Amino acid sequence: MPYFLKNTTNFDKIRNIFPMNNQQIGKIIQERRDYLNLTQKDVAEMAGITFKSISEIELGIRNPSINTLKSILDVLGLELSVQIKSMN
Repeated sequence: MPYFLKNTTNFDKIRNIFPMNNQQIGKIIQERRDYLNLTQKDVAEMAGITFKSISEIELGIRNPSINTLKSILDVLGLELSVQIKSMN
């Protein structure tokens, strides 16, 4: 079962997976892209980024900006959730 299905109740939200590293984010993106039968080129064009960027993000070797990540997740029908907690 794909990683994003094990950890979410639907495809529209990524929740309760924090903290996540670049490899985990890349794996979710790749599995969702494969599920939707999209190529890296398709996602890159729809998200307004380069093919190299999406490839490196999926491999976990690039740390995408929040804006880039949001663009990719929008294309894939996923939602970015951020939790900020006080350290006090």
